[in-house]
Amino acid sequence: MRCLAIFVLCLVPALATAGAWPREQGKVFLSLSHTLKGDPATMLTYGIVEESYTAVYLEYGLTAKTTVGLDAGYADGGDYTVLVFARRPVGPGTGRNIFALKAGAGTARMGNRAQSVLMAGAHWGRGLNTLFGDGWLSLETGLHYFTARGETAAKADLTLGVKPGGKNKVMLQVQAGQYPGSDAYLRLVPSVATQLRKGLHVEMGAEAGLVGDDRIGLKLGTWLEF
Repeated sequence: MRCLAIFVLCLVPALATAGAWPREQGKVFLSLSHTLKGDPATMLTYGIVEESYTAVYLEYGLTAKTTVGLDAGYADGGDYTVLVFARRPVGPGTGRNIFALKAGAGTARMGNRAQSVLMAGAHWGRGLNTLFGDGWLSLETGLHYFTARGETAAKADLTLGVKPGGKNKVMLQVQAGQYPGSDAYLRLVPSVATQLRKGLHVEMGAEAGLVGDDRIGLKLGTWLEF
């Protein structure tokens, strides 16, 4: 279960990623975050942290339709993931519903073994008009194949985001997945990002395990766009 938690957590990008929408050509999005996880009965009362991890997520608009990036994470026990990827929209690329495909490769270390990872995913996104302001709804699915073990992990993230005005973005994400040899998981991840200045946000969030992981998490991160 610990390997599942570390692997999945390190592959969760910032909630503000473009999803199905391509990054504008020549533009960069960079997210840096640190998360602490533990049992809710001890973490909040005594400050006992079971796990911590640091994540780096980068996107670059290579062309008008091709976005490339890096998705990496490092856990306190020494486990890590490093993936490079490319994403392109499919279909007309216009209208309220946007679709994209994503593929990548990299390496992951779990326990005392590192191995290559291949990744493929499909994304859907839709712009929204809500009572609280403009928003978006996105679904990101992915399969990660471990070449040495011949095993596959599956994950899906559903995100609802709203810009209620001012400099804040409010997001709620539902994360689900399955890793070979471990229970399926379901997690709720609320987050708020506040703009400090143009191109710079601070993100504060939390995680609550609903199925397969009953721990909680606290997250602090930054977004940079330039």
